Amino acid sequence: MKQLNQNEKQVMDLLWRSPCPLTSLELSEQLGGAMSVSYLHKVLTALKERGLIGVCGVDLEPRRPTRQFAPLVTKEDYVSALIAEQGLEEASLAQIGVALVRKAAKDGERKELIAALEKMIEEYKREEM
Repeated sequence: MKQLNQNEKQVMDLLWRSPCPLTSLELSEQLGGAMSVSYLHKVLTALKERGLIGVCGVDLEPRRPTRQFAPLVTKEDYVSALIAEQGLEEASLAQIGVALVRKAAKDGERKELIAALEKMIEEYKREEM
């Protein structure tokens, strides 16, 4: 999977954080003029062609209908695909996971994070059976 450029990352971050699909107008407003609307449409088209976002509805604004966009890939799946392309072995992936936990978790949150990871592992084991 090709890495996102800076503009694509800005758009994807907004879509990943949003609880609902966003129109290009909403994205443009949230970007605060960081890119023109015409360039935003080019970015959206590129992301759609790469299978990272999809059109998932239409917002019937007073002036004209506007397409709504949503991510088709989670941020976690995107990042894991980038890591997997590095040709790392399974043991290395586990070590990367531990390193990320150490970096991200503050002392008080470490137990909660470990419990969440253990729950995910158990769910994964059940899926495999």
